[in-house]
Amino acid sequence: VINEQEVLIIKEASSLREIKRIAIPGFIGLGEEDNWALQWLGENTLFVAVGKEGQIVPSLLELELGGEWIILQEEGSVESATVTQQGLIWISSSFTKPPAIKCLRKNQMTLLVNNQAPSLEMIVEKQWYESFDGQKIQSWLLRSQRQASASLLIYCHSGPNTAIIDAWAPVIQAFTLAGFNVLIPNFRGSTTFGPAFTKLSKGDIGGGDLQDLFYGAKNAKKMLKNDQLPVLFGASYGGYLVLQALTTQPDLWAGGVALAPIADWMENYTLVKKPLQTIIRNYFGEKSPEECPE
Repeated sequence: VINEQEVLIIKEASSLREIKRIAIPGFIGLGEEDNWALQWLGENTLFVAVGKEGQIVPSLLELELGGEWIILQEEGSVESATVTQQGLIWISSSFTKPPAIKCLRKNQMTLLVNNQAPSLEMIVEKQWYESFDGQKIQSWLLRSQRQASASLLIYCHSGPNTAIIDAWAPVIQAFTLAGFNVLIPNFRGSTTFGPAFTKLSKGDIGGGDLQDLFYGAKNAKKMLKNDQLPVLFGASYGGYLVLQALTTQPDLWAGGVALAPIADWMENYTLVKKPLQTIIRNYFGEKSPEECPE
């Protein structure tokens, strides 16, 4: 990462001599160590799953063309990819379209296997709103097809260093099909928005990210013209945010469900193995429970 821009540096294997440096039009994948997000298709063609603002875009980098980027798919997101003897194969989907298997044949995208399930008739809106400190937050609003006045549910993703992308997600879609309006904020700490945004939650767990949820709910209620108190749902870190919201902001929420939440960071730290302890310390500004008991 150079000046908040993710850069591909290509080196010669034997001498490690730098051959080329190319800026990525976004970031690699979800920011995790996904082995499939970066793969060579040949000596001069690189497949890159480019993460940008809540989407993972399958792209090719053509070195022979001076570092030209070719987008293989504009809509939805790529969820996995592999290089076979027949070429590149990837799985893609969106909130409304179930997973399909696609392949690259003679530089043309071809549908290899299509899921027979019908697309969902669902209104999906990509939105941005301003949080308490002026920070812009991206969110997804899945509107109920039953009634505009349906209850608002805030979906809190896990991680926290991940993101909800435009991809098939039955656990989220189920709420919309059941009649809820669902807001999914990619709160601070989420990936695909750059390293600076991802680091905003470091040392501020359950702080700014929790406020992002509230400001997102306030913005969605205004759009939906709905004065009801929203409800919350989340698992793992998302479950922690649900518990934190219900105990520190009880008058702002109608209720919530925390699935497999972190309810006690101290206890959690003592129960997990060292790699996870390192991650937890990172969330708390590189501090251990002894250094940061509060």
